Amino acid sequence: ALQALSVAEEELRAQHEAILETQRELDEQRRRYHTLFEGAPDPCVVTDEHGIIEEANDASVRLLGVTTAHFIGRSLDAFLDPQERRELGTRLMDLSSESRLEKRALHINVPDGRVIQVDATLSVFDSPRGQGRSVCWQLRDVSSRQESEDSMRALNRSLNARVAQRTRELELAEVVTGHRIDAVDHAARGAQRSG
Repeated sequence: ALQALSVAEEELRAQHEAILETQRELDEQRRRYHTLFEGAPDPCVVTDEHGIIEEANDASVRLLGVTTAHFIGRSLDAFLDPQERRELGTRLMDLSSESRLEKRALHINVPDGRVIQVDATLSVFDSPRGQGRSVCWQLRDVSSRQESEDSMRALNRSLNARVAQRTRELELAEVVTGHRIDAVDHAARGAQRSG
């Protein structure tokens, strides 16, 4: 009986060591995840399958101009354009049953009244708490890119208008020059006949 107890104790120790090693590995993975998540240059938000914000990195807090306390536990819908709220609510339910990436363009309303255009990449994964699915939203502010593209389109329209105007001027000048050449040519022929 003593030997059986000794063997059981040794097995318990081995199991305990295995559990401690697993716990150390999990802690290390958690630290790596936290470092990657917080250090990501792009805003990242994790929501549950209903769009309730569970986690947000510093970049997302800066983009939206809110404090973390004001952000966590709120619905991401509160920051979206009303039309996008309806579409996204339906899409989140569909997406949460899948495990794939989805890209969307969104308009986010920030507290200072601005609307920021973002490209969002949504990825779905099992919730670390074991309760349903979570959605990771990687956001990229494309407002300045959109403004640059709009500016380039306006400059292009302006340039096209100037080219069209200059073309008309050159065509008119060609007609006038052609008439003058014809007049000079006619006068020269008349002078040749007279002379």
